[in-house]
Amino acid sequence: MRALRLSGMIALLAALSLQSLSGAAVAAEHVIEEMSVSVMPEYDDPRVLAVFQAKLADDVELPYTAEFLVPADAKDPEIGMACEVPEGGGHVCKPYQTTDKDGFRSVSYQATQAKNLFFEYYWDPFSEQAATANGQKSFKYEFKAPESVKTLMIGVQQPLKAEEFELTPAPDETVRDSEGMNVNTFTYSDVKKDQVITINASYVKTDPAVSKPRNNPSTLPVVAAGGQALTGGADQGPLRQEILLFAGVFLAAITAVFVWRFRPSPAPVIARPVAKAKAKDDRRTTAAGTKFCSSCGRPVASNVKFCSECGDAV
Repeated sequence: MRALRLSGMIALLAALSLQSLSGAAVAAEHVIEEMSVSVMPEYDDPRVLAVFQAKLADDVELPYTAEFLVPADAKDPEIGMACEVPEGGGHVCKPYQTTDKDGFRSVSYQATQAKNLFFEYYWDPFSEQAATANGQKSFKYEFKAPESVKTLMIGVQQPLKAEEFELTPAPDETVRDSEGMNVNTFTYSDVKKDQVITINASYVKTDPAVSKPRNNPSTLPVVAAGGQALTGGADQGPLRQEILLFAGVFLAAITAVFVWRFRPSPAPVIARPVAKAKAKDDRRTTAAGTKFCSSCGRPVASNVKFCSECGDAV
């Protein structure tokens, strides 16, 4: 009997331990609360620019090793900025490390003071494509989640003067940004760690000009040899500030779209009929000495000065 009681207690403790572990897993289900990715072909460069913004979950503690994944087959990738973004402050760029990781290049850096993260890179999918008279272009974008993400929003911008722009799969929404350019958005929920999302794009563009020519290329971020990013005090230049602004506006736009799509249905409104108002000078009196309110039309006694229904003078 004692052996049975002991085995029962062990089973109960094991069940409680599993329940506790399951609760902990639920509490820490998402490491990244929200992430946005802006994919901009031929924006300020003949290549494709990918800009990431991420917000860590509240229960994630600092310092934190931020990681972003670049496809290994992305031709000639150039890391632009790897930063943390303190509340109310600018982008603090950090030294980063790169390693190969299951078909992707892992770019990581230490976030020590902020849970808002930023990362960007360029790659060239067009250089090996045969030049055609009709300007047909295509590229593949691959996203791999470095951690679990509660809400992921990917936007693919259509270049200016690009025609027959197509994406596979089809986007959830298409919005117009402040520069008059179409942004095709994809929204995902509960993205698992290491989950891969692939988007294929094709379009026709014979004009070699980029959408936003660089006004001051000498002030753009420079990556030093050995994979060391520039420090946060360096001049970012007017174009870089515009890209950061676009990324912020883009995030706000697709967040608004996401909120609108999943908004609760409003409660039905029941209209109450209102009696037709009488003219101010229409003070009719019935044979019984009753007159009508000139505002709401309700009959009132001839000796009262104010309507008992609406309160107006009669």
